[in-house]
Amino acid sequence: MAIDDILWFEAQGDYVRIHARTGGGMARTTLSELEAMLDPGQFIRIHRSAICRRSAIVRVRRKATGAVTATLVNGDEAPVGRTYSGGLRTFLGRIQGDEDARYG
Repeated sequence: MAIDDILWFEAQGDYVRIHARTGGGMARTTLSELEAMLDPGQFIRIHRSAICRRSAIVRVRRKATGAVTATLVNGDEAPVGRTYSGGLRTFLGRIQGDEDARYG
């Protein structure tokens, strides 16, 4: 699987679930170890258990429960943590003219 096909990574203990355009898989590593290897220009940590491809994020919204999620191009929803929301807000502020990419 090519790095360009990966949409997001999800922590699952000492493993990481890989979500890609054409399937996915598991890697035996932690999300923190993986984050250190990824290009921060391409990927952003949005939760203690999630790293997303920046270009795959199409919308960020607050649910009725108060939880914030990022919707990706394939329809997956990744959680957004308060600790990481500042970086995500900065990133979204740079997206010009994209009405869906706002907190709402």
